Amino acid sequence: MQISDYLWQRARPESKRSTRHRRRPHKNKINYKLPSETPELGPKQTVQPATRSTPAATQATGSVRRPHRIRVRVDYRDIDTGARIAQPTIIAGLPGSKLVLNYPPIADWIFVRALGFQPTFPHHRKSIVLYYERIAGAPVIVFHRDQDGQLLCPAERINGKLGAEYTVKPLNYFAAMVVGASTATGTFTKRIRVVTFRYQVVPITPLHLPNVAYIELLTDKPVFDAPAGVLPLPVLLPQGTFWRVFEAVQTTTDHKVWLSLGGAQWLTNDNTRGHQQNPFLPR
Repeated sequence: MQISDYLWQRARPESKRSTRHRRRPHKNKINYKLPSETPELGPKQTVQPATRSTPAATQATGSVRRPHRIRVRVDYRDIDTGARIAQPTIIAGLPGSKLVLNYPPIADWIFVRALGFQPTFPHHRKSIVLYYERIAGAPVIVFHRDQDGQLLCPAERINGKLGAEYTVKPLNYFAAMVVGASTATGTFTKRIRVVTFRYQVVPITPLHLPNVAYIELLTDKPVFDAPAGVLPLPVLLPQGTFWRVFEAVQTTTDHKVWLSLGGAQWLTNDNTRGHQQNPFLPR
């Protein structure tokens, strides 16, 4: 190459392409050093082996959330009315754990069925209802007797639950002949109750005796518990005694007159003498 050619190449400006591909040295060159597997230790340092984290270490760094216990409410109710018969109880347990439900005995009640029960604790609060039925009370025995004490029909037996109300009525055929109260009411208890209706089967009509306030017995007289009675009471009233008359009736069949001496004491007016005053009482 001639000297002129060399000088011409040195004087020619470089193209953009030539300058773009030229490698330029980095002014601030950094020498990177890969870390070694074993760190450099000081004179009093040792390498500790890696250990697995334990629950205690986990608790030290953060609290562990405990499972929430679920509460289940148990109600006790009457199966007929739905009324509460005892105070509710609360049982608690972890979700999914076994739910043990006791059926506590309640006095005078019998367990019937449970509503809402499941064998394990749910994930949310819920209620269980235990239904009970009232036990049966003692029966009520009803007798229907005539004026002589004879049964007009077999005795009736009325049953019901303990504490329930009952109403007893006389026989329809003899309803107009009832002596005393025409109905009997009450509640079933643990003891047997007896109700007796008495009927005056023989028709009678009341009488008014204005001049008779007392009677004198002219002979020993039998006494009956009702007008037109057949079976007398065991004691006879003695002759010569005076008795106050409170009421007088007459039967429509044989037209006998019956006198009331008070309460369940009746006698006929045969062998008696009427008086306006009792001679043995002071005037």
